[in-house]
Amino acid sequence: MTKRQINKVRMFRTVRDYLGTLEEDLSSAGMYSTLLRRFDGLLAAVDVAADYQTHGARGKVAAHRVAQEKMRSMLVVVGGVVHAYARTAGDEEFLMKTNVTRSALVKMRAEDALRIAEHIYDKALTVRDALAPYWLSSGDVLCEFRSVLDEAQVALVARYQSDVLRVSSSRAIRSIIADTDAFLTEELDRFLEQYLTCNPEAQLRYEIARRTHRFGMKRFGATGAPQVLLPVASHESAASRVGAGSSAVFSSDATASSGAAISNNNGDGLRAECAHL
Repeated sequence: MTKRQINKVRMFRTVRDYLGTLEEDLSSAGMYSTLLRRFDGLLAAVDVAADYQTHGARGKVAAHRVAQEKMRSMLVVVGGVVHAYARTAGDEEFLMKTNVTRSALVKMRAEDALRIAEHIYDKALTVRDALAPYWLSSGDVLCEFRSVLDEAQVALVARYQSDVLRVSSSRAIRSIIADTDAFLTEELDRFLEQYLTCNPEAQLRYEIARRTHRFGMKRFGATGAPQVLLPVASHESAASRVGAGSSAVFSSDATASSGAAISNNNGDGLRAECAHL
């Protein structure tokens, strides 16, 4: 995930942790538990997509690397024998197409190395009997080479598939985060309005939890030098620094400069409004 997405998910989890402290007060509203279950489902979906994006392809990439190393090592051996035969036979075209070295193979893409290996294998099959005196091994080297090529091909396809799924998981993360944002803004925030209006302290803490911080993201200060934002100790410490008689401004985004002001000056109005709820 990107740093922006990580910070978003941190905000989601901070909100979910705070909502857990309100269950006793809001248990009478059956919809609250339903909303929490939906919220938990969205967070779980983010975890699944992020886990595959980070770890899902590791095994396939490692298997592809091992198969490629095995294929390249054997290609040098088979290619060397076929090249020596082509030199003896005076086949210039065959000689040029089988001139492979380990240093050259290391620089090649996996697809190119596999294509050259298949070409050399096909050429070797046409002179299979003539190559018999060149092999040090008594086994069927070309048959073994064929098996190694098949393994490398399977591993390459598996790596391609993992790349596609990794890209899909990245798209899924973006979609789930957007859905969770919409869920909070359009449903959960609206549902909690009736409770938060009557509880200024709860509203203050909820607004703090809803802030999306930019931890680890660079920004440029007045001097033009990049600054890195580091996380504060906790949201609880931030809330405790806000005095009961002070006027504070909060918003759902840490970069916003305006929001809802909470002060003791509107306490009478809140009590009068809550009396009718």
